[in-house]
This record gives sequence, C-alpha cells and structure tokens, in this order.
Amino acid sequence: MKQYNRMMLAAVLFFLTIVTAANVFYIKSVDKEKAKLHKVEGNRILAVMKQEVEENENADLGVLAESIPVSDYKTITKIEYLEEGASFLETEEFYQVPVSDAMFYPVALKTGTGYLKLTYQEEGENNSLSRLLLLDGTALCCFFALLAILVYVKKKLIMPFEQIKEYPFWLAKGNLVQGLKEQKEGYFGRFLWGLDMLRETLEDNRRKNLELEREKKTMLLSLSHDLKTPLSSIYLYGKALQKGLYGQEEKRNQAVDGILEKASLMEGYIEKIIAAATEDFLHIPVNPGEFYLKNLMEKFTGFYGEKLALLHTEFQVEDYENCLLYGDFDRALEVFENIMENAVKYGDGKAIRIYFEKEEDCLLVTVENTGNSLPEQELSHIFESFYRGSNGKEKSGSGLGLYICREILHKMKGEIFAEMKQGDMRVTVVLRMV
Repeated sequence: MKQYNRMMLAAVLFFLTIVTAANVFYIKSVDKEKAKLHKVEGNRILAVMKQEVEENENADLGVLAESIPVSDYKTITKIEYLEEGASFLETEEFYQVPVSDAMFYPVALKTGTGYLKLTYQEEGENNSLSRLLLLDGTALCCFFALLAILVYVKKKLIMPFEQIKEYPFWLAKGNLVQGLKEQKEGYFGRFLWGLDMLRETLEDNRRKNLELEREKKTMLLSLSHDLKTPLSSIYLYGKALQKGLYGQEEKRNQAVDGILEKASLMEGYIEKIIAAATEDFLHIPVNPGEFYLKNLMEKFTGFYGEKLALLHTEFQVEDYENCLLYGDFDRALEVFENIMENAVKYGDGKAIRIYFEKEEDCLLVTVENTGNSLPEQELSHIFESFYRGSNGKEKSGSGLGLYICREILHKMKGEIFAEMKQGDMRVTVVLRMV
C-alpha cells in the first residue's frame, strides 16, 4: 500500500511538473510572437506608403497615412503623420505617448519628409490569456481524472488485494477456520469465492482425513483384540498337541478341528483388513448434469493448442458434430487434462491426435500420442491405483491419474480403456449422450 501511495504521489508531481513546464513554454513563445508582430506590421505600413508614393508622386503623406486601414493589421490601432517643420505644439502633441505603446519612424520620400507614429496594442492579449486558461483548465480536468483513476484503482483493486494477500499463507499453514468476506461487487468477487471454496474443501478434506485416521485406529484396535483370542486358542491347541496331552485320537481330532476353526476365524478378520485397505480412498465428488461437447473441446483444446505449439508437437483435432453429453463438465475436463498430460509426458513429442466416434447412445473420444514406451503386458494395469508402468521410473507421478479418470467416468456412467496400435498409445473415453 505504501509503495502504491508513493507511486500516486510521484505521478501527481510528474503531472504538475509537466503542466508547469508547458505553461512557461507557452508564455515565452507568446511573448516572442508579440515582440515581433507589431514591428513586422510597422515595416509593412512603411512599405505600403513607399509603394503609393512611387505610383503617385503628388501623394500627400499625411492623407496617405490616414487612408491606410488599421483593420488590416492585428496590432496597429492608429496611424499618424507629422511633417518636418511642424509647430512646437503639434510636435509636442505628436510625441505624447498614450497608455498603449507607440513606434516612431522617420519618413523621407519623394513627396516629403516627416515622422510616422504607429500606436499599437499587443496582439491577442485577451486571446492568449483565454488560451492559457483553457490549457490550464484542460490540464486541471486531466489531473482530477488521473487522480480519480488512481483513487479508484486503489479502492477497488489495491485495498481489496491488500486484505487477501496473506490468505494463501494462512491456508498453507492450515488456518482453515477464518473465511473470506463475500463481495458481490468488485473485481475479486469470483476470486474470493474460489478461495473460500478452496478453504472449505481443504477443511472438509482435513475433517475426513481425521475421521479416517480415527476409524483406522479403531479398526486396528478392534481387529487386534479379535485376533488375539483365536490366536491364543491356536497357541494352546498347538502346545497341547506338541506335548502329547491328547492321548486319544478323538481328542487330537477335536484339537485339530479347533485350530482350523480359529484359523478360519482369523482368515475372516484378515479379509476385513484387506477389504478396508482396498476401499475407495479418494473422495471424488461428481455432480452429473448436461454439457455440450463443443464447450468441452473449446476449453480443452484452447489451452493445449498453445502448450503443444510451444513444445513443437503436432496437435490434430478431428472434426466433430456437437452433441449434448451427460456428466460433470469440470470433471470431464479433468479427465481429458489427465490423459493429455500423460500423452505429453510419455509420448515422443511428435504428434497428439483426437478422434471422435459414435456408438449407439455413446460418444467415444480417443486421444492418441506417438512414441508409446509402455510394454503391452502392462496395459491392463494402468488404471489401477498407485500403479506406475516401467516407462515412468524416471518421471514424476503418483500412479493415480488414470485411476481417478476411471472413477470419475464410472460416476458419470461412462468408461475408459486403452490400447496400442502400430507403436502409438490410444486412450478412449466413453461418454453418455443425452
């Protein structure tokens, strides 16, 4: 915030400096023009008189001076002529300068000699002042507009961001209790809503993980207790048989039957442990609805078109007919993103192609990448959880991507399968059409 305030102050000072410099430059340029214009017009009047005398040798210089229209000039307001040898009173009155300035020129022409007096007023003093005021007024409006924009940006962008900039750190540290204040208006409304959804999701996952851990501990304690009893019985039966305490064949058979019974009971407990370990450990919520294939492909191919272009990988998308599909749009997008990431990671980077095919009420979308490096005998295992093929030993990953894809599609009444064809890897997604 302090940095932005300093930037605002610097912008205001820079703007005021520019306006001040423009005013000084304008005033100096106007002064220079004023200083030159009345002299130029005075020379023009002398040239006009000289030309008139050359054309009419009998011209009276006094009459000629009075006949020159001052309206043709911007600064000259009055033209007067005094013959040489005029009376003292006329001379004194002639040289008496009025409030405005005047210029005096000696005149020596064929028809006589004397002095020319040109009374002038600086051209456009009022106009220059008006233009200066207009310039300053415009600059002032621009200044207030700039100030308003800076204040608006501060209020609508900087200050809201200042309030939430620490929020990701809170989430990273596990502070999931404090929610964000909802803003229906402003530029951060959807962003804040997304952050709060993330907080709720993290909080929900943490709660579920705690419940799962508690259930696991409870199950382990319960199974440990349940296993202890039959294990003790088996131990006692075994000791008795070892020491020959059962002299009769019937007793020994009963002991053996007891051991088998307890072993069967332990086997049941072990099956429960295995079943609990193989239950769905990922909570993947799916909200089935309806969406169009075109919307999905535009979102999906738009991003990967740019990404693959940077990787210099050929990307081909076959023409398709738009149709309405059943499922969760965001989850379907997640499925294709997982498949594309695998195609980029495990392919040779030459080409990735997408094909479409319809079968009854299903749409089959196939993503094919060149340069398959997975042995064919491993193909049937790639959708298992935590399974990583031999081609992924030097690449990062968890072995859950395709497993998650399958779980999502099953919840959307869809399917996924993979095949190899002429050295290329093909992963096909089956989606239900509406």
